[in-house]
Amino acid sequence: MTVCDTALQVSQWSHAIRARWQDSVDAILDVGRMLTEAKANLPHGQFGRLFAEDNPERLPFTDATARKLMAISRHAALGNRAHVHALPPAWGTLYELSKLPEDKLEGAFSAGLIHPEMERQDAVALVGGKSPRLNYTGDYEWYTPGPIIEKARAVLGGFDLDPATSVIANRVVQAEQIFIVEDDGLEQD
Repeated sequence: MTVCDTALQVSQWSHAIRARWQDSVDAILDVGRMLTEAKANLPHGQFGRLFAEDNPERLPFTDATARKLMAISRHAALGNRAHVHALPPAWGTLYELSKLPEDKLEGAFSAGLIHPEMERQDAVALVGGKSPRLNYTGDYEWYTPGPIIEKARAVLGGFDLDPATSVIANRVVQAEQIFIVEDDGLEQD
């Protein structure tokens, strides 16, 4: 085998793998479009049958996942064929990106901030929303970003109560009174 033969094989493999990678993004977008079409065409109340336990042909995901897939497919910038090569092939990451307004997402594409290797937490950070952090129990907690806390503190002068927090999070928030998960803030006066 010559160097030219090896280079040709590398090129062929690269082309085939890249095409299949992009197929996965196309499939996510297509499933979202198909779900949207099914919802529009099925009689009222029948869309849920696609996910019903007693349906032997039920879809392999929940209606909550379906709503997220539909949101992905409705986002014009994500559905733009020119961007498919840059999209990550994970529907959870794409869903986080769908939360960005179209103009901001287009700007992120232009700046090279969106790429196939990005993960969900990268998309969450790009959106600028709450960032998931894994705590010691293995559960997800959602922290309000520090700059937002500081702005709220400047306006309010401080926090009397944080009804859904942790001792660790209160180091930043500095509320006078807190309710942690064991207190169940929704059950408090």
